[in-house]
Amino acid sequence: GEIREILAVRDRNEVPCPYVLDLVREKLADLQARIQRLQLLSGDLEELVQDAAAIPTEVQARKGQYCHMIENRRVSE
Repeated sequence: GEIREILAVRDRNEVPCPYVLDLVREKLADLQARIQRLQLLSGDLEELVQDAAAIPTEVQARKGQYCHMIENRRVSE
């Protein structure tokens, strides 16, 4: 669709470069937002790993639990 629009701009005898630049800027903004969300998720996962490592071995070895990381996770999350 974007390529079709670029060609349509050109076919109207307009210079497509400003349109292309706008597309590139939109793609960059989207990518930066996605990277930020992934960095936040990465931090959450690192925290989960640290929290799980802090659970005593005897708690981790208890039978009848679903998963020590789930059962011992803070309620606010």
